[in-house]
Amino acid sequence: ELAAFVVVDGGNRPNAFEALVAKEAPTFVPDRAPMSEDPFLLMFTSGTTGEPKAVVHHARSLIAHNDSDYVLNFFHPGDLYFSSADWAWIGGLADGLLALWPYGVPILASNARFDPERTLSMVERHGATCGLYAPTALKRAPRRRRRHACATMCA
Repeated sequence: ELAAFVVVDGGNRPNAFEALVAKEAPTFVPDRAPMSEDPFLLMFTSGTTGEPKAVVHHARSLIAHNDSDYVLNFFHPGDLYFSSADWAWIGGLADGLLALWPYGVPILASNARFDPERTLSMVERHGATCGLYAPTALKRAPRRRRRHACATMCA
């Protein structure tokens, strides 16, 4: 059952996100400890095989994604993370954004459509040192640039 309906950019409507945040208490006291089964994220399938469907990801899924690569001391001081994975995809969002926050790793982001030359130029220009790259993205990169990207960013 839907407990609340919140409108982002809702103007002065009582259920506008901005209005709800403004009327809250200055401190937050949770009513209980977080649980692994708590709903964490609502995403929708792409709809390529039918109507898009809502998928609820629970808090435990973030822990599972976080545990996948990062517990092996993958990150180091001064790292800059980049991934060509779309944040609308759970792998791109959970592995490439949300799982990094606890480590304080800055994220290089771009909303441009993937282009191998442009992407590798951006990675080199900004000095990204780690990231998540799909093999198909690396295959599209010219061989001379691919070696550099793999040397600095492939885990």
